[in-house]
Amino acid sequence: MYTYTTGPEGDGGNNLVYIDDANVVAGDVGPLINGKGKVRVLAGKGPSTSPLRGGGLYQAAKNLHDSDSLVSYRESDDHSRDKGLHRALRYYMLAAYALLGKSAEAGYSEGNYIAALLVDDDGNILSYGVNSGWFHHGETNMLLHYFSEHAAQTQFPANTIIFSTLTPCKQCSKFLESTRPGNSVIFIGQEDTGGRGSEGEKYGVHLSAVTDPIRNRVARPVMADRDTGKVRTVGGAWGKAATTAPVMERVQIGETVEKPILETLLAQKMQEGATIAEQVGKHCGEILIQSRGTFTRKHAKVRDQRLDDQLVKYQVLDYLNTWMKGVKLQSALKQIG
Repeated sequence: MYTYTTGPEGDGGNNLVYIDDANVVAGDVGPLINGKGKVRVLAGKGPSTSPLRGGGLYQAAKNLHDSDSLVSYRESDDHSRDKGLHRALRYYMLAAYALLGKSAEAGYSEGNYIAALLVDDDGNILSYGVNSGWFHHGETNMLLHYFSEHAAQTQFPANTIIFSTLTPCKQCSKFLESTRPGNSVIFIGQEDTGGRGSEGEKYGVHLSAVTDPIRNRVARPVMADRDTGKVRTVGGAWGKAATTAPVMERVQIGETVEKPILETLLAQKMQEGATIAEQVGKHCGEILIQSRGTFTRKHAKVRDQRLDDQLVKYQVLDYLNTWMKGVKLQSALKQIG
């Protein structure tokens, strides 16, 4: 697979790309070596153990993808496996945002904070990628990593789902269309309202348009005034006598938890002028780090695994938590092919 790299003078080209061994950002863009350039790539894959033995994730995704109306299980007593699978789809998208949160915590600044996951029917993350600049967007890096390990293939596997945190651009949309099988689904976390996102709207479905939106857990401190036991003298005015007043301090007495929609929180950080992709990188680190915390708390929640939906949630969250802990941000380069 070919994509843009940079030459010694910064000019673009169609040189065969170098890619990392595991889950990495690989140093600066280097000079051309035998006509092949180095690029920064943050990419990798998930653990080898499937969370959903017996599958079903693709069909759940396809049913949502093709639905004519919103499919919601909020305030429902349904404990079916289908409910768990639909919720799992939102967990994978949240995990993509949480990956960006982990990158933000680590101070990653080589590209915009956009990520993409390639997930199979059993819930395995076959490949993931994060935008690393120089036309190496999240979807591009995801595909480069997958095909570096499966060089003989021309398409990624059937019955797979792609989760992209932002509408794919024109370049990524063309790469996806040329490498995807007929039975695959693309879900988008945040719609790119700029011109660069219009191409990707043809191929992906906004996840919040077909199911409940992804919510971020945001803890707000509850503050109150507390008497320190000290007093201060207040001087009298216009001939009045001086008085004393208690010295108060502002302290936190607890917290209240809000669960606003993640997409709304991101939109509130956006400004006019720049593309959404650029603004996520510049303004949204705090929100992405919150997503990382939201994901961790969901995994820590105790679930009744005797219920089909709760068992699916537990299995998927446990798998994603293992994956998240294993993601590393440094590695060495290797050549494809």
